[in-house]
Amino acid sequence: MYFTYLSEDKDILSFRPGAFFIDNKDSKLIFDYQNGENGYILNETGTEYRNKFQPFLKAHFNTDDNPRFYIRLSSENSFKVDSVYAQYILANPDSYVALWHVVQRFFIKGHSSEREATLNLFSAKIKETKLWKLLNNDMHNALIKENHPFPQIELKNEDFALKKVYIPKNKVVVVDFWFNNCKPCLAAFPKLIDLYQKYKDKGFEIIGVSTDRSERVKNWKKVIQDHQLPWVQYLDENAVKASEMYISLYPTAILIDKKGNIVNKKASLQDIETFLIKELN
Repeated sequence: MYFTYLSEDKDILSFRPGAFFIDNKDSKLIFDYQNGENGYILNETGTEYRNKFQPFLKAHFNTDDNPRFYIRLSSENSFKVDSVYAQYILANPDSYVALWHVVQRFFIKGHSSEREATLNLFSAKIKETKLWKLLNNDMHNALIKENHPFPQIELKNEDFALKKVYIPKNKVVVVDFWFNNCKPCLAAFPKLIDLYQKYKDKGFEIIGVSTDRSERVKNWKKVIQDHQLPWVQYLDENAVKASEMYISLYPTAILIDKKGNIVNKKASLQDIETFLIKELN
């Protein structure tokens, strides 16, 4: 599964819409400069993607003619996405197209019991492939799993001393992964501060984890001070631990219940507030 990227896209796009499934046979790629989703590749897998997979998804979702629709689905929170993928795999158990989309969804959204079950719907033929085996291994060994405790990890504290990240018991906890030049991360701080001040005495705690690159660590404490972040902060320099946990999109807020189990691996501010109202009011 490949995406296209042109030299003139630098600093504008990370990739163009449209997926191309390249196999080991000679095939012709048709590239649409203006609308990547109109591009296609003339081979068996490309034909499936264009004539079966895309129409199947269109029949189940409102696409709004968004050229990034098929890729955007991978980051949707809705359980419906996994359900629709599962339906497609049941009807097409030998599909590399579906397998690559499950791969992409796992690396964006992480582990879930639904995703693990979906992976087992593929045919014996697909299960013998290197790709399926790699994904199956990563799925089983995922450190961040819903209904499981947050993994025990060591990170640097604000004094740059290595410490275990302590998850308080009998509290609702958010572990907030961010970095100091991430605009969406910084934009989330005012609402997080508001929720913290409102619920901290009722049993709410936040743990900040910065994933700044080495050259930007010098700005880490300044951002904490400038935004007056009142909760404990750790440094995961160069996102070493975050990468091991397949955290690649920022901010990532992991929501943990009072029993110490992860209930949401990519909680939005609204998700957090709704959970706090339910659990602590």
